[in-house]
Amino acid sequence: MPSGTDVTLSLRTSSTLDGLDTASWTDLTNSSTGCSKDSETGVVTCEASALPSSMRDGADDQYFQYKVTLTSTEGANTPTVSNVTVVYAVNASPEFDTSFGTNGISVIQISTSTDPNWGKVKIQYAIRDIDSNEGTNLPNFLTPTFSYNISGAWNDIATTSITFDSPPPGGEIIDQNNDGYLDNRVSTSTYYIYTAYWTPPSGISTTTAQFKVTVDDKEGALNTASAIISNLTLDTTVPTGGITFDAGVGGQTNSATIFIPVPTDLSASKQYLICDDETTQTNPTCTNWTDISSDTSINWTFDSDIEAKYLKFQFRDAYGNTTATTTVSTQAPIPASSFLVQDASNINASPPYYDIYVAWQAANPTGFSSYKLEYATSSDNTTYGSYTTISDTSLSN
Repeated sequence: MPSGTDVTLSLRTSSTLDGLDTASWTDLTNSSTGCSKDSETGVVTCEASALPSSMRDGADDQYFQYKVTLTSTEGANTPTVSNVTVVYAVNASPEFDTSFGTNGISVIQISTSTDPNWGKVKIQYAIRDIDSNEGTNLPNFLTPTFSYNISGAWNDIATTSITFDSPPPGGEIIDQNNDGYLDNRVSTSTYYIYTAYWTPPSGISTTTAQFKVTVDDKEGALNTASAIISNLTLDTTVPTGGITFDAGVGGQTNSATIFIPVPTDLSASKQYLICDDETTQTNPTCTNWTDISSDTSINWTFDSDIEAKYLKFQFRDAYGNTTATTTVSTQAPIPASSFLVQDASNINASPPYYDIYVAWQAANPTGFSSYKLEYATSSDNTTYGSYTTISDTSLSN
């Protein structure tokens, strides 16, 4: 409609023609509860729930009257109404089996890693339509649509994000009326349970989501029914966390230690995967995906090459949300050419003393933990014992 204009449809009913004159009007606009406006076509649709219950109880409503009010706050613009059509429809609303799940639906995000739909939301709903065989627009079928609410507003789910499982016995899933939506065949007596899967958008992390299933028989009135489930856990956010490690002694089995703080995530179930860098490590290895529920540490073995040591890690949660691979490393070893070893003994002193002066290039303080000094305990040049640990990066002699 043009800017500054509005159209209001008003309705009133009565058991007698004379009674209409004193009956109260109910005003309906696109902003009324139960009404919505198609942004492309401009068509305003109001569900039966938009009407007061007194107009939906089948009593004292034999006569009805409507009026259309056109308003404008700007003299240059005028709203227009091209047509008003009154449709008389006798129709029973579709039904959910309230003994199934919650209000007739069951919705859960799959947390089983071996399930081919891991991480998707599994939707099941039990439906029927007692007069579906008498329908004129979509006989024997209902059109399901889905929506979710995580922040106070309902979001419609695109059909491209929904896949259906095989239909139940007696059921069928086809686009019966060629409108781009898959329809579900229903019974007039037996509730058929349909199963669908939804791939939710990333970045959601909540335990209070709502999910709604709506079915529509496409008749002129009382054509829809909806079921809502609340307090649904919905998690499509990857965990956050990191690791640190002490590379230990190169070539010495299990001398390295990897420290793994438990990652942050909505899910209580989390796992880590840690691997060597295959480009620098001889015979690289990986852990399996391993559960972690508290801060932990594991031993590791690096090869004997004198170089910076690298590890790659990932975290994932119960719903398969997996971090990108992150690489962390130690500092590069201090160059051997920077070491200075001098005999500082004095045999002429009284008493004589026997010392060795050792100095080396100071390490970069970023990421520094400690120097570990070791001494040879064998002439094989591979067997060493611990002498001391120095935590001051500036102390290098």
